Amino acid sequence: MKDLTSLLNAHPDHFAALLTNAPEYRLQVLISEVREEHGKPVLVRHGYRVGAEYFYPASTVKLCGAVAALQELERLQA
Repeated sequence: MKDLTSLLNAHPDHFAALLTNAPEYRLQVLISEVREEHGKPVLVRHGYRVGAEYFYPASTVKLCGAVAALQELERLQA
């Protein structure tokens, strides 16, 4: 896994407040990038504070599902 710390620190105008308070906000970033190597897909993972504490993936998925459902309801009512 590639560490995103140096990338985030390189842009303090965007991320300084988050990085300074990362433990308080329980901030974690995990990005999976799909690349092609030798004709096959390969996942390259990038992260920041990924192992700092446990997060609940099911809760994360539920949030995305709820947002998508609300957007669809809004679209249908328009």
